[in-house]
Amino acid sequence: MKDKITKLLAEDGNLLQFLSEEMKNDSEIVKAAISNNPRSLEYASNILKNNKQIVLDAITEDSWVYQYASNELKNDKEVAWAAIKRNFHVLRDVPEKLKTDSDFIKKAVEKEGMCLQYVNEKMRGDKDIVIQAVLNNGYSLIYASDELKNDSDVILAAVASKEDNLVFASERLKNDFDFVREVLSKSSLSESQLNNESRFDKTIVINEVSKDGRYIVLASENLKNDKEVVLAAVTNNGWSLGFASKEMQSDKDIVLAAISDKVQYHSYYFNSSSFMFASKVLQSDKDVVLAAVSKDGFSLQFAAVELQDNKEIVLAAVSKNGRALEFASENLRNDKEVVLKAVLNNGLSIAYALEEMTNDREVIQLAIEMDFSNFMLASDDLKSDKSFISKNPIVFHFANKELKNDITFKQELVLKNIENLSLLGSVNVNKELVLLAVKNNGRALKYAPNDYNYDYDVVLAAVTNFGLSLEFASKWLKDDKQIVMAAVTNNGYSLYFASTRMQNDKDVILTALKNENDIDEIFEYSSYLQEGWLLQNASEELKNDKEVVLASVMKEGGWALRFASEKLKNDKDVIYTSISRDILSLEFAADELKNDKDIVLTCVSENGLAL
Repeated sequence: MKDKITKLLAEDGNLLQFLSEEMKNDSEIVKAAISNNPRSLEYASNILKNNKQIVLDAITEDSWVYQYASNELKNDKEVAWAAIKRNFHVLRDVPEKLKTDSDFIKKAVEKEGMCLQYVNEKMRGDKDIVIQAVLNNGYSLIYASDELKNDSDVILAAVASKEDNLVFASERLKNDFDFVREVLSKSSLSESQLNNESRFDKTIVINEVSKDGRYIVLASENLKNDKEVVLAAVTNNGWSLGFASKEMQSDKDIVLAAISDKVQYHSYYFNSSSFMFASKVLQSDKDVVLAAVSKDGFSLQFAAVELQDNKEIVLAAVSKNGRALEFASENLRNDKEVVLKAVLNNGLSIAYALEEMTNDREVIQLAIEMDFSNFMLASDDLKSDKSFISKNPIVFHFANKELKNDITFKQELVLKNIENLSLLGSVNVNKELVLLAVKNNGRALKYAPNDYNYDYDVVLAAVTNFGLSLEFASKWLKDDKQIVMAAVTNNGYSLYFASTRMQNDKDVILTALKNENDIDEIFEYSSYLQEGWLLQNASEELKNDKEVVLASVMKEGGWALRFASEKLKNDKDVIYTSISRDILSLEFAADELKNDKDIVLTCVSENGLAL
């Protein structure tokens, strides 16, 4: 029994949730489950969630299983590091004990600088830690303390990977021309012609920022506050708004030009438009915010709280990027029109909707049409709703435990559509259910769990109902005479799937020939077969068996004669039978009979082309 369970778990680790507490505490069973799906650790016993090796094995495959580890192991540096090494976002869930360990955090930011976003203010103000972070990923500078954003060593380290990171430096450093020149000396911005004299010349500066808006960082403070200059810069590169003066970041025309620019700041780790640099006043301006979210839905995160509750703005944001729903007010995350619009753009956005929406059939229907796995985010009520799951059987895997154990419901699903059998999951299917399915429609064998293609009773029932389901039987049962006879009795073409031994069994072949159906209507492989295919694959002995050859040419057509032995191609009974089915099959007769007067006359009397 245990071997069968481990085999099933190796195919579907989630089945662990349905086993007894005793089995959930069996290390071999749990290991089999996590080998298929590491997240099945969730269903293991508390004892095994505290087993360091089992937890490490699971984390090695999927870092998110860290959340299922025992509290003791969550505080274990080796376990936490194994998870963070695979996915730095796990640091968010690490206990404070480790988050305040400077050596541990330094190791984390050396691996991925963006870990800095998940540490406390003390760590963000630690120069050694921040420098390690920005050396690994300059974008992490945005999470450094204000003091360190004013530290030239930190900024130099951050800009080494990408000059755009300079935008996160303090105003003092961004306006220090000598420092900026030094920082940008090895970057693409070093090509600027602006020097300590020309940076005060408006004409020259406008000419430079029109080439690359970011050159404005080299301009004088006065020109960074000049609307014409800044407008030229942000029109070229919206991100250059971050180098403009506070006054210009409060100018509506400037900000609208910046957020309209095609060049925005996007990376694997960070997603934002230049709207983040707009003043608080403009982040509270409806027209500006609407323009920003229409360009980049994620801009909603920078909008004033009251505008995150504005339906028009939120609809525009989620239409551009459904996941912007995360930044909408609670009121609008519970608004059906808004949530539907978000889900239509991105099914995963259902994760940000409030509970009431996860119980709305229309919303969840749309979400699972985008990706059926989104049903895991549905309410418990919907996960136990028979009518909803019957309509969408593909989500059965995420139904609640009671429904998965409802035999009558599963029978209804299978009888409604045999393909549903494959959606139930091995642990939710038993022999009784499979037999019911294959007796009703033998094709169901195709969708049954793999173990059942070895089951004699199941396969026999399937091929008796639909012979061609022999295709899905195990190779051993394809070699079983009773099984094959049942299949070919239903449909002779089933022999195509039988073993070589069965294809050379006289009784089987003769039975198959008696029961060949209309192949074009029921057999998808018809194009691969030809008249006489049974005889073609038969042994030399059977090709020389008169009874078999006669049966073949009678049932399959005269062209089957080409596969008969030379001896039978010279047999008058066989030839007469063959030409009675197809006169042109005379072509395959022995030369002696091709010249036989009686045979030739018989052919010519039927069709002159026989000559």
